Amino acid sequence: DLYITNGADDKDIIIRSDNDSNGVAEYIVADGSEGEVKLYHADSGSSSVKLTTKSTGIDVTGNLTVTSTENDGPVINLVSNDPSDAANWANEGTISFKAENDASEEIEYAKIMVTTADIADDAETGRLKLNLTNGGGSPQASYQFASNKLFLENDNHAIRWNNTKGTNY
Repeated sequence: DLYITNGADDKDIIIRSDNDSNGVAEYIVADGSEGEVKLYHADSGSSSVKLTTKSTGIDVTGNLTVTSTENDGPVINLVSNDPSDAANWANEGTISFKAENDASEEIEYAKIMVTTADIADDAETGRLKLNLTNGGGSPQASYQFASNKLFLENDNHAIRWNNTKGTNY
């Protein structure tokens, strides 16, 4: 085992190395004042934070690529592991899609949520919800998918069939 310890209050442990530009750059910082670990990428003489541990999880800056050589490809598991709040119709996972508008404000344009319609053992039923922003504001319920149903929310949907190629449905 190798232990690296800094006993000074609110001080860091910094691991630096050659940056391929005749200098050194930070690659790992254990931030003693924030309680975070930061991983950096060095490029062209400077370093930028790519991953930061937080008390609530991690922050990733940049693109995330998940690669697998398994037959079914990579798997991302979103696990809600708090049985104390288990209930029917509870939201148990969300993927949020955000971007800046023309006023440089961060706006949530869409989100995908998983809802537990029924949590009874051997009767578990889930729903997938798709909420979309239209005309400003927060994403509103737009579509819900159950195992054998599609729900169009808010009664404002037009159904159009494009490129049906002569089908009769």
